[in-house]
Amino acid sequence: MKYKTPFIEKHWNKLLVLPTVVYLGIFAFASFGLVVFLSLTDISFKGEIAGFNFVFAKNYIKALTDPIFQTSLKNTAILVCIAVPIEMLLGLGIALMLNQDIKGKRFFRSLFLLPLMTTPIVVGNIWRLMYNSEFGLINYILTSIGILNKPIPVLGQPETALFGIILIDIWEWTPFVMLIILSGLQALPTAPYEAALVDGASSLQIFRRITLPMLTPTLIVALLLRLMDAIKIFDVVYITTFGGPGLSTEIIGLTIYKEAFRKLNLGYASALTVIVLFVVIIVSNIILMIINKLTKR
Repeated sequence: MKYKTPFIEKHWNKLLVLPTVVYLGIFAFASFGLVVFLSLTDISFKGEIAGFNFVFAKNYIKALTDPIFQTSLKNTAILVCIAVPIEMLLGLGIALMLNQDIKGKRFFRSLFLLPLMTTPIVVGNIWRLMYNSEFGLINYILTSIGILNKPIPVLGQPETALFGIILIDIWEWTPFVMLIILSGLQALPTAPYEAALVDGASSLQIFRRITLPMLTPTLIVALLLRLMDAIKIFDVVYITTFGGPGLSTEIIGLTIYKEAFRKLNLGYASALTVIVLFVVIIVSNIILMIINKLTKR
């Protein structure tokens, strides 16, 4: 700037990021500090504030021995371990297809993005109708082609409810992975591909030796974003099953919601929130360590 003072000139870069730092300090770090503080108390709202005493690690000990929380951790782990890898594979395959010079590429790109642009409430209601055992489209198709002898209530029985939620998550979030990977593919340099074609490399060799190594940073970003978001899944489960039948689809986000807004145990719900945060941090760091070791070989 032409009229910068010496102080502004010296600290210009810091001043540019100051609004962001203030925003994060107020709405992120302060909120996290409040949650940690509440997790050390027994605060709850049941008609009136029933106690505000420091219990320190009591809420965390209760969480580690709570069978409902343990079930929600198990269900969330199953969902993440099944849904995220499938989303990564499908997203990579669709992105590779859309990166080719095919007819109708723009149409297919818009078509694959439709689930991502649909609000979670609508997604949950649509799939709840599709899973319906009386007039649902999925049961009708499976019985018509002979895969099922009779319609089954997918979301109404413990054996299939969680896998029904997993299928919804895959349908909804595969386009997100595809979009990230497609952006990474379009940013790759063309010179290595031209050299490989001149040398007579096959399509599989080009993918394994050129595309995949250069695309690894983008794949890591997509994996971590989906991993963190899948652990926090809430809205679709809330709309479709609300954790049922029984505890077959009880996930972490829903357990925290019930403790905070149904049972009004803010202290315990805050402790669960802190535990989930550290689970996300630990799992993300483990994945990064594994990927770093694999890429250095």
